[in-house]
Amino acid sequence: MIHDQSVIVLGLGPSGLFLVRQLHNITSEIYAVGRSDDVGLYSKYIDPQRRYQAITKEELVYALEDVRQKANDRPVLYISSDQYLTLLLESDVDWSEFAEIAGASFEKLALINDKQRIVRYCQKHLVHVPESYSLIDYENMPTKSFPVIVKLNEKLLIEKKNPVGKVRICTNQDEFDLLCKEFAESNADKTHFHVQTYIKGNNGFQYSTGGFYQDGVPLAEIVVNQVKQYPQGISAMVVTSEDHYAQRIRSISRIFAQNMSYSGFLEMEYKIDADTGAPYLLDVNPRPWGWVSALGAAYSDFYRVLCGDKPTEQANPVIWKSRLRTVLAIKNKSNAAVHLKRHEFKKAFDIYDPQDCKPSWMIYMMAVKKILRRLFR
Repeated sequence: MIHDQSVIVLGLGPSGLFLVRQLHNITSEIYAVGRSDDVGLYSKYIDPQRRYQAITKEELVYALEDVRQKANDRPVLYISSDQYLTLLLESDVDWSEFAEIAGASFEKLALINDKQRIVRYCQKHLVHVPESYSLIDYENMPTKSFPVIVKLNEKLLIEKKNPVGKVRICTNQDEFDLLCKEFAESNADKTHFHVQTYIKGNNGFQYSTGGFYQDGVPLAEIVVNQVKQYPQGISAMVVTSEDHYAQRIRSISRIFAQNMSYSGFLEMEYKIDADTGAPYLLDVNPRPWGWVSALGAAYSDFYRVLCGDKPTEQANPVIWKSRLRTVLAIKNKSNAAVHLKRHEFKKAFDIYDPQDCKPSWMIYMMAVKKILRRLFR
């Protein structure tokens, strides 16, 4: 990236906020598109005249067209939300008319975003993945194996209530039958969900690699143990790890990125089978993810990767947390205890940054507004 080139950050949740904070080190021409409740919209690094809200294709086209007219050059578009990624991929609009897409091509993004296709790709390349079925196919199976985990295929910008939430674990037929009953009583579409074999073990057995790659080569990369989650499937606390499991999944992830000649942000989530020790790939995220700000603590000059350069130092050990989710995580019995000499770890947070304070308190203001709206409906 050329210094002071125009950029667009699409999606302003905590991951988009992190990206904005990194980009401000190399450009002042930052445009941002998000939803009304995206905390990143309040970053001091985004000029109020360069903030846009969009949840439909038409609104997004309007925003990008306005940016194209205001920008002095061809903007670079960073996708930091899987909901927006789904919108882009499912639309018939040629988004390249508005901006240069940073990182991987739409073809590679489409492959990774399609849960069934990426499973077949991983199996072809000898990466272990849990058995996966559409929810409808699994429901119609005469014989079922438990436990299983039920997930959304893709996240949508306009989220609707559903019986699953982020994920839902069914340990037996009765729990699965209850879920099916809840689907029948709701308006949720079963075709939007899939079922995977549940890999045994608590969250102490869940790891992720996360980094930034260029043509399959990592410019910056860490492995974390996702010890605390709330709700299950969303990180509340992660710590960097160099144990033998971490080293093994780092190798798998690098081979994956190399085979795909992948460029851009990439997170790969794994679960280690508590009985066999075998690693299973659970999910692949081809964009910034929830705990991505840990990279900013691991590498003090992480922003260099956005210019195609490696950081100047090796990664530091990091403990990352979402303060609110960490408090709530006590409710999740799948979480693991943490025994660390915490003074040896750099700290990172999902939203808090002493140099950019407004998003930290706006998250509470928005929560109060939501509660008041519910009370006075």
